[in-house]
Amino acid sequence: MRRKISEDDRRICYASSAEGLLVQHFKDPVGEEASGSGVLDSRISGYLMDCLNHVGIKTHFVRQLNMRELLVQDVKLMPISIVSHTVVSQSLATRFQSPEGTPLTRPLLEFYYHAHPENSCMCPVLVGEDHIRGFSWITEDDLQDIISCALRVHDFLSGFFMATNLLLCDLHLQFGQFFDPVTESSHTLVVDGPLPDALSLKDIHTGAYISTLSLYKEKPITAEQKKILGSKMGLLDAEMPPEKRESSAWLKLFKKGLRD
Repeated sequence: MRRKISEDDRRICYASSAEGLLVQHFKDPVGEEASGSGVLDSRISGYLMDCLNHVGIKTHFVRQLNMRELLVQDVKLMPISIVSHTVVSQSLATRFQSPEGTPLTRPLLEFYYHAHPENSCMCPVLVGEDHIRGFSWITEDDLQDIISCALRVHDFLSGFFMATNLLLCDLHLQFGQFFDPVTESSHTLVVDGPLPDALSLKDIHTGAYISTLSLYKEKPITAEQKKILGSKMGLLDAEMPPEKRESSAWLKLFKKGLRD
């Protein structure tokens, strides 16, 4: 009986009983019905956004409702997303003839334009900052906000995953604008993730990828890979309390650093 707001290949958004909030229901991909892939998307994404909220990086996540559903803020999606690179990815290696896996001296940011940001099936286009300014897709203040936010998220998640012996190679972030009626001001929020297929992660010991960023959905992450990621994050061990997870220890350390 819920009113459907939108639907794509990964999730359905429903109206919530609370004004300004939506319910995100994560589906199993076509061909992977009953695989539990949607459950893993919901659990991993919700947990990571909750961690970001706790260290002062605002996301649209409010709380986990059940195994497949998140309660989130209703936001206006921005047409610009950002991919941050820690090392030379396969796409960078192809474009710039640099050995794949070469460490970068600082996070490298690339901007992507989404002609229809509400339609995740449309492929984003790689653009430069001058394209963004020239076409006025977003304001200069918003551009600086998402750059600053992307660097903060990249910094936090790099340490977060390092604590689980994973190297964050690439990260895709999308953003939205939320209008707070209480303060009558707009805020830039991280939205829709970080989902497993928005991450490129490599096992530090084996060098094997356990998750590959699928910006164009050419190599969608499988349910088995999501299970490996969830297990390394300690999310699939029902007997392990949150304070015992290595990632939770990193989160406490990071929050202590913010206070200091």
